[in-house]
Amino acid sequence: SRYEVVEEVGTGGMGMVFRANHRQLGRETALKVMIGGTQRKEDQLRFDREARLAASLSNPHSVTIYDYGRSEDGESYCVMEFLRGLTLQEVVDLSGHQPIGRVLFIIRQVCEAVSEAHQKRLLHLDIKPQNIMLSLDQAVGDWAVLFDYGLSKPITPTLEYYRSPLARWSGTPMYMAPERFHHLDQVDQRADIYSLGCVAYFLITGSTPFFESDTESLFTLI
Repeated sequence: SRYEVVEEVGTGGMGMVFRANHRQLGRETALKVMIGGTQRKEDQLRFDREARLAASLSNPHSVTIYDYGRSEDGESYCVMEFLRGLTLQEVVDLSGHQPIGRVLFIIRQVCEAVSEAHQKRLLHLDIKPQNIMLSLDQAVGDWAVLFDYGLSKPITPTLEYYRSPLARWSGTPMYMAPERFHHLDQVDQRADIYSLGCVAYFLITGSTPFFESDTESLFTLI
């Protein structure tokens, strides 16, 4: 009731994202609402975890979380800053591969966000061009912000996490480190660093390091 929905801006695996305005403050926000009428308990807990983990980060290159909770109807929601610009995927789709100097400038910013998360003992686990927004800052030029912490987990999770099919198969395969497929209990900060390398490769070349339409074949290539 505090937010006026303006328009839908995207749909992901767990939720729908809307552009909304806070009725009292007049602040423009991104409102992520969990998909599904039944909303399994484990899905609600995962949604809450995304909000809590992202809210604990303060680096300017990580998306800012304003609020989260459940509506009167029991729908889980998360309110965050509304990011304007283009994702890195859209940048390459529109203008092709990027100059290496620009790539280094962008990746350094994303590294700052990932570094803070790792210092807080958190992994992102879904770093990809679609989850990095690029805008123009009048002072510094390119300004990158990493968002969508939906797969985040502690670096030392419980054994139950590793047994979850969600933990094994969630993510974007062409940006996932090899241990995500075969040695999930060995996943640590290096998995995010690998994904950052794949993003840099994509920006420089305009294509992913590995591509195969069949998922199992892609796993084998990686």
